[in-house]
Amino acid sequence: MQELDIARDILSAAVNDGLTPTSDGGASYVRRGAMDWSDMANIEAAQAAVGGGQQVASPKKAGAKGGGLFQNPMVQTVGVIAMILLGLAWFFWPASNTKQGNTQQAAGKNGEDVALAAAGDPDGDGVYVPTATPRPTLEAELLSEVVSGGAKVKNLVVPRTLEIKGVGFAIQPINIKVGDWLPPDLDRAVTWVNGTVINYVMGMNATVENKELLASLQAGDQFLLRMSTGQAYRFVYADTIRVAPQASEVYGQGRPSLTLVLLGSNEETRIVVRALYVPDADLISLTETSSPVKSIGLNQRIVLDERVAITFLGNEVVPAPDTLRGYAYMGVNCIIEYIEDTTVPLLTSSFIHYIEFEGLTHPMVMVNKSRYPALSEALQPRTPITATLVYAVPENNLRQEMLWGFIGNPAIGTQAQAVLPPYEGPLTPVVEVANYALDGAGKVITLTLKITAALHDVELTPSSVQIQGGMLSPTGNHFPWEIASRETKEFELILSPDKGKQITVVILDQGIEMSY
Repeated sequence: MQELDIARDILSAAVNDGLTPTSDGGASYVRRGAMDWSDMANIEAAQAAVGGGQQVASPKKAGAKGGGLFQNPMVQTVGVIAMILLGLAWFFWPASNTKQGNTQQAAGKNGEDVALAAAGDPDGDGVYVPTATPRPTLEAELLSEVVSGGAKVKNLVVPRTLEIKGVGFAIQPINIKVGDWLPPDLDRAVTWVNGTVINYVMGMNATVENKELLASLQAGDQFLLRMSTGQAYRFVYADTIRVAPQASEVYGQGRPSLTLVLLGSNEETRIVVRALYVPDADLISLTETSSPVKSIGLNQRIVLDERVAITFLGNEVVPAPDTLRGYAYMGVNCIIEYIEDTTVPLLTSSFIHYIEFEGLTHPMVMVNKSRYPALSEALQPRTPITATLVYAVPENNLRQEMLWGFIGNPAIGTQAQAVLPPYEGPLTPVVEVANYALDGAGKVITLTLKITAALHDVELTPSSVQIQGGMLSPTGNHFPWEIASRETKEFELILSPDKGKQITVVILDQGIEMSY
């Protein structure tokens, strides 16, 4: 019934008000006077239009010819109206149905769709301006992988935390452009320049606390960089320098290291802290394992898993490279024997051994094999060998007890553990004055020095000696001076004093003042 009422209204509008369909699917009004369908002339004109111009007889003439049902004027009028009604209903029915469906669909939209539609109608006049929906981007897909709003990193090995003298900092990866290196958002965070994986370049907020922390760094202080995989790398403090903001050479990727820059200080130059990577310092976590442990004492022999017998012979400091400042080499002397009844040798690459201190483990490093016999690649059955296993440890750890662990069969994992006593020797070189003499003319001073090397071999050249109030004599000095680790040697230093009465010599960071 609703559809019929709509059709009647359309018919009434078409007949009485001039509603006329247009070619674009709409309708327009052509204003004209209403038709008087009681006038036979109008009916005949309509019949002529529908019948293609064929003349239809008037009722009187039809009646004279005998007539018929379809010659009745009333029937003809109803037919014309029905045809017009059907034509209009066919023309407008799809549009009406679509409009109703669209209305229902719009009513079913959620609040977000309505808000978006309203945003497209800023004037509120009902005319909506369609806007294109942005295409999904890779950045949107990676948004959940961003670390603290920094660079977009996905499925990569990236640094997560940095520890400086036990102070932890969260790491925020960033991508920077020239002149656009901003400090991190948090004081306890550092930014890592995404892609720097040989020389890890990082930025730190120039707060008072951070400045004091970096100013307190000394030789031997360590940086611990933990990665997203759980692995950790250790770096040792090298030096602190100032560079211009545009300087780029300190960020080069040619050497394994860590470069930390203070950002946001509003100074003309930047403070840069550099640290060197400790060779073979990938950390392991053997102390967290639940493997059974067997304690071993000095000169004691124990058997591990009925496979390997080991005897602990003590430990000693091994000379470390002069370039590895802040770290020392600790050697563990032991006897290892493969005791299984077989003829097949045992590969020593399956062994796991380490030095542990305060929850961190330090793996083995390679040293001079002629001076300190290393572990051979394979052990022959029932043939004991003596070896010195050397590990890199921070110099500051030497004054404390450390733990040495050895696992001969990782499949079972029984550990031999020995306590390493504190090192009582000097940690730094010692310079002493053995003799001092001034010639009769007061033009030459002969200074005899006794120098004891500590953890590192020492080599001195003329540039290693700073003098105030005089200079090195052009004759009589013989360089270089070479002292092996833990050895003591005497050397004569020939000086030419100025006209003053005092001369100062600085060597190996130790000063000597002489008056004459």
